Amino acid sequence: MNKRLLCLMNEEKDKDMPRVIYECSALCRCSFNNCKNRVVQCGSDVPLQVFHDENKGWSVRTMSRIRKGGFVCEYVGEVITSVEAVKNRSENSDYMFILYHQTEGLTYLLDSKTYGNVARFINHCCVGNLVPIPVLLGKHADHRFPRIAFFAKHDILPGQEVTYNYGDMFNVDQCHCLKPECRFKN
Repeated sequence: MNKRLLCLMNEEKDKDMPRVIYECSALCRCSFNNCKNRVVQCGSDVPLQVFHDENKGWSVRTMSRIRKGGFVCEYVGEVITSVEAVKNRSENSDYMFILYHQTEGLTYLLDSKTYGNVARFINHCCVGNLVPIPVLLGKHADHRFPRIAFFAKHDILPGQEVTYNYGDMFNVDQCHCLKPECRFKN
């Protein structure tokens, strides 16, 4: 059974979400298998299925129930700078996830177009059922390059599509969430 993020299990409001999760690493003295502070690095056991939706294109759904706070998957991709994204990859930013804005004027992104996993097919929803949270491992982790983990904001039933809100950083050409809270009413 997959471990869950306690703050999501116990809190109802998005404002209470952690900005960053710090997980134990090999530097810690705890037991790897029994540590309650190792969720993302233990991997996910949630079976996900990529399917084609005639309105949205490629989408992802869960094949089993995901409990509130459950770790669903990690967003994986090639780390690039904002300069690289604009200069050589601006024609297709569909698979980019912004990591952090930097004081040196650079922003780092994950580009999963070529090197990615199932998470690159997770669609936008103004009221998504997943929340992305940066995860750092060990006390010497580089804050510029966190791992991005998706956790369930509430219970998700088998067969339901998993989605998250892309935020204001990316243009959403067409939103198909059909939620009353939709920011992009079509």
